[in-house]
Amino acid sequence: MARIKYLVLIGLALFSLALVNKAEAQIIINNITTGIPGNGQVQITWNTSQPAKTDIYFGLSSDNLDKHLGNIEYKTGHQADLTGLKKKTDYYYKIVAVNESGQRTESFVQYFNTKDMKD
Repeated sequence: MARIKYLVLIGLALFSLALVNKAEAQIIINNITTGIPGNGQVQITWNTSQPAKTDIYFGLSSDNLDKHLGNIEYKTGHQADLTGLKKKTDYYYKIVAVNESGQRTESFVQYFNTKDMKD
């Protein structure tokens, strides 16, 4: 009986450790790069510290990111092509990432301008 209690306690301890390790694995969004706007579009690339599905929200002001592109694959290297851009316009965007454990993180709002965009 004492051996069964011991095995149950060991099993619970290992299970708890697994939960703690998952909770500590914070996802990080880094290496955000905005390409040079051209022909009404721009490519944005970024990485995540672990496989994640990502969304990019963008718009004409930092508090109204009303356009959205999503990615349904879990991966660490990401890119999005924002299209329909107008010349001489400020654009704002942020990236939202969700890992396989369901943890969610957001980037700071980023900014780019199309003042020198070529046709």
